[in-house]
Amino acid sequence: MHHREDFLSNTKNKSSLIRLLREHLHAAGVDAKQADADADTMIAEEALLGAAAQSVTVVTKDTDIVAILIARGSDLSEITVKSPGAGSAADRIFAIGSIRKQLGEMADCVLAAHAFTGCDTTSAIFRKGKLKAWDILKQNEDRRGAARTFNDPHTDKEEIVACGEKLFMALYPKVKGVASLDELRYYEYGRLVAKKSPMHVPLLADLPPTSEGARQHSLRVYLTVQGWLGNSLDPTEWGWQARIQKCSKEGGKVVTFAYLPRGLPSPKGGGNYPNYHPPGSAPGGWCRGDRSLHPVPSTLQPAPEELLKLVACNCKSGCKEGSGCSCRKANLTCSTSCGACRGECCSNTVAGDEADWDSF
Repeated sequence: MHHREDFLSNTKNKSSLIRLLREHLHAAGVDAKQADADADTMIAEEALLGAAAQSVTVVTKDTDIVAILIARGSDLSEITVKSPGAGSAADRIFAIGSIRKQLGEMADCVLAAHAFTGCDTTSAIFRKGKLKAWDILKQNEDRRGAARTFNDPHTDKEEIVACGEKLFMALYPKVKGVASLDELRYYEYGRLVAKKSPMHVPLLADLPPTSEGARQHSLRVYLTVQGWLGNSLDPTEWGWQARIQKCSKEGGKVVTFAYLPRGLPSPKGGGNYPNYHPPGSAPGGWCRGDRSLHPVPSTLQPAPEELLKLVACNCKSGCKEGSGCSCRKANLTCSTSCGACRGECCSNTVAGDEADWDSF
């Protein structure tokens, strides 16, 4: 289908298609099941259950399923994964029991390594792939211990955060005297600036994440790993947030969005919030528009308060009195942050205000 991705991106379309396929398979005498949550975990669990009595072949291209089977299987598992080749490429065959034997104790690190470097529900790390993560784990038992911490259903949240930061630090070049991601990020920024010309702007994605960004990533990794191990946790406690929306009275058109604070009950399948409204907004009309979740990027402000309060305009008419210039409204002169005038060629600069010259 030409627009297959667009069609399947709609959750209702996807559910309807799965239901139709399930009914068709049942009619043909094939046992078919539909997952209520993560299908990858259900597929792996069904394979593990079936392998207790007979050999099982799982046909999939999904590496999440392979990782779950390796982590939860045994060295004697008679489970084979068949990954169909694209076009004329040959199919790839993986024997789970053999892979576990080759990995040895490293098999316990598979889920954390896979989720940490990006999967269906976690972000990838820029230019830090799975082979890099696997290499740093093979080199150091302390790092392997940090990875195994994500398998423990009783791990303290702060311990997860600390282990996540340890793994992040290992992915970047070691710097003597640097003990945190924030320090390493600052050091790396200076190093990248020094390497290039004065006019070069470093690619921020090359830098390590902030400690707060790493915290949220580590929480999501733990949630994902625990889900793969069959343990259900509240996503809003582990790096995810629900979104609410405010609709106009006329036609129910969505006019703005906000994120739910932790602890506020989330009505299933939609619902109204008559007693809640985000700070700075008017009450009434707030509701849960859908059941989707969104990652928490950070709980900190994107910049210090002093920078967030800076005002800059984008006037193209000389920033004259009465022109609506945001700098004039704030009783400030224009600066180099302003889009068009750059604080140099308008009537709202120190040089442009003739009265100010008398004071020099």
